[in-house]
Order: sequence, then structure tokens, then C-alpha cells
Amino acid sequence: MNVAFFLTPKKEVVWIPKRATMRQALERMEFHHYAAVPVLDEQGHYAGIVTEGDLLWMLKHNTRMNFEDTEHVPLADVPRVGRQVKPVRIDAEMEQLYALAAEQNFVPVVDDQEVFIGIVRRSTIIEYTVARLRKERTREEAASEDREEWVCVLDFEGRIAGVEGGAPSTWIGRPLEECPGIREEVRDAGRKLLHEWSQASTRNPVQRRRVRARAPGDPDFTLLAIEAIVLHPAPAELDQIVREALAPMMRQAEEQGTAVRIESAPEVPICIVDETKIAWAITAIVGNALRHVRRGWGSTPGGNLVVRLGHGERRSFVSLAVEDDGPGIPSSVRSYLFEPNPETGRTTGLALGLVHEIVAAHGGGIVVKSSTERDEQGTTITIWLPTHAQPKPARAG
Repeated sequence: MNVAFFLTPKKEVVWIPKRATMRQALERMEFHHYAAVPVLDEQGHYAGIVTEGDLLWMLKHNTRMNFEDTEHVPLADVPRVGRQVKPVRIDAEMEQLYALAAEQNFVPVVDDQEVFIGIVRRSTIIEYTVARLRKERTREEAASEDREEWVCVLDFEGRIAGVEGGAPSTWIGRPLEECPGIREEVRDAGRKLLHEWSQASTRNPVQRRRVRARAPGDPDFTLLAIEAIVLHPAPAELDQIVREALAPMMRQAEEQGTAVRIESAPEVPICIVDETKIAWAITAIVGNALRHVRRGWGSTPGGNLVVRLGHGERRSFVSLAVEDDGPGIPSSVRSYLFEPNPETGRTTGLALGLVHEIVAAHGGGIVVKSSTERDEQGTTITIWLPTHAQPKPARAG
């Protein structure tokens, strides 16, 4: 990028002749509301800058001087006038412009004869840099979205128990180490995942490790180690579980410009749940919603997400609804959120399938409502859990 791209030309710049008086400088700076302006000699060469501070110190050090006197004081007699705010040549490299802009509000630009031709404002450079970073970020996100993701579920022996995305179904039942075509960094990630899983004193229902593609055309890999749905229930307050589980996600939502609210009905009753597994289920639902709602950019707001806690009229169950205004789930996809597609043998999402299993193991239920219609876009996933009844025992296998 050339310096000329950022240039504010001389005819649009407020400058002061070196032969001007102190009063002329004060009046011009006051009129244009500038704290510093370039100074040029009679040949149009750049001769430095004059600042409000230069003129203020001149008055302070000459106590007998009043404003009328400044009309007879040449600008050249003001101490510090002419001190260099370094200029750049019109053919300068961008790195030089960035370096000077870090220390100066503007960078004077001169031609090869040292004749002043304009300035580059620091604000112009910042605006350009922010726009470029946003463009690069958008391009990276688009590339990430276009890249295929392969998901492999591992059992405790390192065998693949299930696949999603583009991962071949022929891998099911085979050790990850022996599957053809798997990159070495994916194998290494699988070893670390299983080691951490075996060493953990307390386990989340799902351990995850993601390996991003390094070369164009390669898929991203997500490896999951999933524990059997064995519950350790105890009385708990769902409101507290929700707020603690979602605290990190609230920060993530804020960074992407998404508005997230937690709304709780009065006196939500105690329910009997496995806190760790219910917390994971809640974060899985909310995390899925955050991936699909609109991101905010600059002054453009992002999407909205609401988590609502309630209970039945007889307080026999509590409900948790996650509502978003994302693009909605197509009906062809919605049909296989929890049940395998008979044509592929796969569900749409392993995470939501596990949420369904966790909720069912507690004796509860889950309902999904979604619309892709323009005026009604959005998805609501509601889970309900009994307050008094003991959870159902885990299903064998």
C-alpha cells in the first residue's frame, strides 16, 4: 500500500507560514480547533510544527507580554517552534509510516525536494488497519466454515465408537491409531485425550480435543471421549447450576457481540440431578446456539439468546428453555437431531444426542421448536426435569 493512499493533500491541510506572527498562529489554531499545525517556509518546504504548548510557554516565560503584544512577535522567535515532527517521503514504506504514527498525531509528507505536499492523520491509519483486520478475520472465519470437520468418538480402549461429518463409517470399531489417512497430530491428540481421561479424578461426561487442519483441503478433527450415562444425583438449584456453567460463555458471547440474558421465574423448586452432567448439557445447548446466532461487527449488533428457567403449575418439574434468533434448523435436519438417519446411520449432532441421553436418564424430556421463515427465524430448545421423582437408572450398554 502506498503512502499516497492515506494522504490528506496540502490544500485540505491547515498550515502556518514561518513568517507569520504569534497572534496569527493563535487565531488560526483557535478557529480550526487544532492543537498542532505544520509550519512551512516561503519556498513551501516543511519547517516543523507549532503547538499550543509552544505558544503557552512563550506567554508564561514573558510575564509582561499580553495578547496584543503577540501581534508583533514573529513565530520564528517562539522557542521550540520548528522542532521536528518527522516527515516521510511520498514513496516511503508503510512500516515507516506506522512507526511515526505511533508517536505523532499526524505525519507530514514531503516530495523528493522536501516540499510539503500534505499529511497522513493517525486516525486514518487506525481506521484502515481496523478495516483490514476485520476483513482478514471475516476471510479466516469463512475459510473455517467452508472447511470440513470430522468427528470421532473414542471408547476407553482408543477404538472409534462413532463418527460424524465426513469421517468414514468404516473406521467404526477400529483403533484410532490404525485408521488409514489420519494425520499424526490427530493420533497424538487421541493419545493425550485418553491419557487425561484415564488420569482424571472427576470426569465430565465428554472430553474433547480439536485438531485444526494445517493444509488446504484437509479436514478439522474433533475427538470425543464420552462416559456412559451413569448418574450421581443430589438435590440442587438449577438456577445456580445455570449461572455457574454459563459464566465463561457469557464472556464469549460478549466478545462476539451477542446479547445473552438469563431469566429465572420466582421460587424455582429444587430438583434431583447430577450437577456435572446437567451443567454440561446446558453448556452444550447454549454453545450450539452461540455458533449459529449472528455476530456483531462495530456498530452492528449481534444476535440475541435468552435462557429461561421456570416450573410447572404444581411444581412437579422445572424447565429450562434456550431461545435464539439464529437462522433456524431446517426440517430435514431437525428430524434427526436425536434419532439416527436410516440412510446414513448418523444423528445430526453428537452433542445434542448426548444431551438427550442425559435428560432422559434423569427422567426428563427435551423439545425442539425451530423456524427458518424470515419473520420467525430462531430456535428454542426446552428441557424439563422432575423435581421429586428419582432419576431413571442408566440404560445398559
